[in-house]
Amino acid sequence: YCENISKESMNFDQYVSDVQQVVNILLHEFNKEKIYLSGLSWGDSIGAYSVKEFPELFFSFITCGFGYID
Repeated sequence: YCENISKESMNFDQYVSDVQQVVNILLHEFNKEKIYLSGLSWGDSIGAYSVKEFPELFFSFITCGFGYID
């Protein structure tokens, strides 16, 4: 959490972009080519879109709840 982050930037596309950035940091830190991604509840939707947008980053996506994908 940071008070300096604008509320307008807190949107679905930004969350998916954040996933890409965090995954790239993890891949570099642990010297891996791909990771497993898990999503719970609304994270299912964010995870599913992340895998759709950046499939090269993931071995698999594990869903733990119900999310809505348009």
